[in-house]
Amino acid sequence: MTTEPVDVTLSRLRSECDLCGAWSAFTGRTEARDGKTYAVVRCPNGHGEFPVWNRDREQLVAAYVRSRAGLRAPAAFDGAFATLTGTDPAALSRLLAAPGAELPLFSVEDVPVAAADAARWFDLLLGFPGWRPAPSRAVRIEEALATAVKYETPACGEAVRRFASPEELEGLFDRFVRRLRGSDPAVLAALLAAPR
Repeated sequence: MTTEPVDVTLSRLRSECDLCGAWSAFTGRTEARDGKTYAVVRCPNGHGEFPVWNRDREQLVAAYVRSRAGLRAPAAFDGAFATLTGTDPAALSRLLAAPGAELPLFSVEDVPVAAADAARWFDLLLGFPGWRPAPSRAVRIEEALATAVKYETPACGEAVRRFASPEELEGLFDRFVRRLRGSDPAVLAALLAAPR
């Protein structure tokens, strides 16, 4: 089953806990009721799981549900989901070394990638065909840039420059600056300034 690539990662499905305000991560489960599909999130401070519906996230939730329906190995996907959103860096390292056929894509800020595994994560972002739902090219580029900036890896930044056109990079600049909350995206700035 193929679906249209999505323009955001599954990190967008997180939500604030009503009890403590903490950002609560998407669990990979959804609930359908009242004609709507809710994403189930889990509070990191122990306030449990709760369903969230947001009109702006409807398309992402629908894309996730469609992609789950076409999974070749749902149990392996669920295990990968738990690893990517968990806290065990050793398990994540093993997953990145042998990712299997399908993975759910989260933003690098929301996945406990160790610095030693950053290059492998980066390579998967740009080349792995099994992300479910499939990310758009712009998402792949943005997440690769986020990885290059987070881990201060100029080699990854240079790989993005070879992968993306100047127009694609320029189109991401404003969004990327907002994502970094005002910090200087030096890797991205260097890419834009570099001769092609």
